[in-house]
This record gives sequence, C-alpha cells and structure tokens, in this order.
Amino acid sequence: MKRYYIPVLLVSIFVGITAAISSLRAAEIIYVEGSVQVQAGQEESWRKAERGTKVNIGDKIRTARHSIADVVLDAERKNTIRIDPKTLVVLDSANPGLIDKLDLSHGKVYSNVENIKSGLAFEVTTPSSVAGVRGSAYSVYAERDSDEIQAYKDNAFVQAYDVDGNLITELTLPEGFKTFVERFEGPSSLIQVSLREFSRFDSIAEDISAHEEGKMESRREREREAQAREAAAKEEQKAKPTEAVGQQSDIIQELSDTKEQEKENALDKTIDTTRTETCPYTP
Repeated sequence: MKRYYIPVLLVSIFVGITAAISSLRAAEIIYVEGSVQVQAGQEESWRKAERGTKVNIGDKIRTARHSIADVVLDAERKNTIRIDPKTLVVLDSANPGLIDKLDLSHGKVYSNVENIKSGLAFEVTTPSSVAGVRGSAYSVYAERDSDEIQAYKDNAFVQAYDVDGNLITELTLPEGFKTFVERFEGPSSLIQVSLREFSRFDSIAEDISAHEEGKMESRREREREAQAREAAAKEEQKAKPTEAVGQQSDIIQELSDTKEQEKENALDKTIDTTRTETCPYTP
C-alpha cells in the first residue's frame, strides 16, 4: 500500500499546482449582450459564452453584429476589457500566469487596466501594430487596412511594424489623443479625441463597473429616473411659452378694452358738449 503513496501524492501535488496556475490565468466574462462565443485554446469548436464563463490564456472570444462582452482579466478584478461587436480577440500572455496581452485580428477593444506590475505593460497587438500601457485606459480598433488607437487616461505607446515584422517606429500617445496606423506603415499625426469619444468611454467604464458589482439594474433605474425628469422639464419648458402667450393675450385684451372705454367716454363728452351748444339752458 505504501508503494502507491508517493505516486498518488505526486499526482495530487501536480493537480493542485495545475489548478492554481489555471486559476491565476483564468479570466471571467461578466456581461454578454447578443451572440458571443468562446473557443478554448486547443479546441476547434465554439461554445456559447454566458455571464460567469471562465476563459484562459490562448482562448478566443468573438462577438457577432450588435453583440458585446465585458471581461475581467485578473483576480483583483481591476483589469477589464469591453469587446465591441464584430470582433475577434485572443487572450495572450507575455508573462507567465498573467493575461497581459490581447491579439486583435479585427474589431474594437476598450481596455481599462489598473493592476499592472511595475515594469510590465498591457498590450493589444494587431497584424501590424502594438499598442500598450503600463496602467491606463485606451482602445484599439483594427480594420482591414489600418488601426486606430485612442488614449483616454494617461499615456499609451504605439509601435508600428512592416510586413516582415521589423519595427518601423514607436511613439508615445498622450492622454486625449489618437493616431491611425496604416497597415505596415508608420503612425499618422496625432488627433485630439472628441468629447463624444470620451463620453463613450466613460459610459463603457460605468457599464463594466455596474456589471462587475451586479448593480446594473440600479444604474438603469437611475437612468430611467433621470430621463423621466428630463422629459418632465422639457414638457414644462414647452408649457411656459403657451402660458406666457395666454398672459400676453389677456394683457392685450385688457388694454384693448381700456382703449375702447376711453373712446366711449370721449364720445359721450362730445355728445354732451354738442347738446349744450345747440340747446343752451335758459333759467
């Protein structure tokens, strides 16, 4: 019996270490809208993704038209991504045990990372560029012939590569700016991120936070209340001109009546004067 003890113990330790490593690498899909699928690294088939689905290094996630997925990438739940519609992304790693890299073949990904170890970076790679940060928020949109990178918080770095994989150039993308990278060419000049794009990112960040904390319904309720207040304010604003017009009409009518009365009084005086002149009083 004892001769089986050591092999069984070794197997148990191996399984425990494997499970621990797996848990370190595991990420979780916290929100799904529409049709989202996951493919495990060594599998050929795709399976439906749902809230709570675990994903690991090497797994692929794809979204259909009008579909999105929110994913937390670390145990502390501080590194999050939003996968936009019609996107294919592969979870990757540049450092053992960490999901700190995404391979984006097409589509758009918003990344908000706050839990990056000192000296490391979180990167999104496309067929001809690499965009990365060391604790920041940015987005990468990969199309057929170009990439668009936007920095929302802090700075990002952008590297452009030629068709042979040689580095063409690297630049720092300041907060609040974006750049375009044509396929296998250098980045464009910097363009300021619009207020609408900032608002879009802020809304996504709030959505992810609400999904992660399970407070999405309360947020939606607040939004409905805000919309109701806004609609009531608009109706009140519309009613004010009508009320003002009514008051103005009353004033005009009152002035008109006054003028008519004055005319009548003047006419009465004229008649009295005429009568006095034509029929003088004789005592």
